[in-house]
Amino acid sequence: ATMSSLLAILLTMIVATSALSYPRPLHPGGFSLPPMVEDLIPIATSKIITTTTDSDSQPEDVILQKDLLLVRPPDMESLWEWYAYTKRQTDSDPSWGRIWPTALSLARFTLQSLHLSGKEESSIDFDFTSNLNEQERALVKQAIKALQTTSHIIELGCGLGLAGLSFAVSAATESPNVKRTVTFLDREPYALHCVMASAAINNLATASISSEKGEVVVGSTAPLITARSSIDDWTNEGHNISYKD
Repeated sequence: ATMSSLLAILLTMIVATSALSYPRPLHPGGFSLPPMVEDLIPIATSKIITTTTDSDSQPEDVILQKDLLLVRPPDMESLWEWYAYTKRQTDSDPSWGRIWPTALSLARFTLQSLHLSGKEESSIDFDFTSNLNEQERALVKQAIKALQTTSHIIELGCGLGLAGLSFAVSAATESPNVKRTVTFLDREPYALHCVMASAAINNLATASISSEKGEVVVGSTAPLITARSSIDDWTNEGHNISYKD
């Protein structure tokens, strides 16, 4: 009886540990979908220095982090093999299934920008702006202002949608009084499947884009953050879905 109890406890611990580990398998892959996993991506910023006009106050060093759940292929190699051997499409591009470093950098920038909403422009000091000239700093401030105030964000060529999803998740907590729509555009339908699945597991409202009038299909009460997607193949303009902002 004691041995059985120990085995039961050990099995419970193994199951609990596997349930918390990432990436977690979601789909083994078939003809309709490639292999899929659920991953936990920490979006951690570098140091932000904020100051106030009060001479007695000290600069505040802030490091921000958001944990983003992401549905993605396990890796580009398995994605290419799925294209080649299951779909028989050897000329397909699996690069959309990668988490690109530039997307991570953009996600960090949006998180920083939303966190600084409401602060004076002179109080913002990003580490990377130290090497920028005055004109480039002005462009950065314009970008920050746009991210803080805009109601509609479009991620063009979104791939897995890391930047746009990070913006949506961050906006829900950092600027909860602004209703926003995030639209994801890519030529790869499997990428958009991953994006919308990721939006759902991050508790974001999802909506479709009407091919005729561009109306967002939502319930009677508009959610704070809405994610939607559309195929946008710049190599075949006639097959793109047109919509209005």
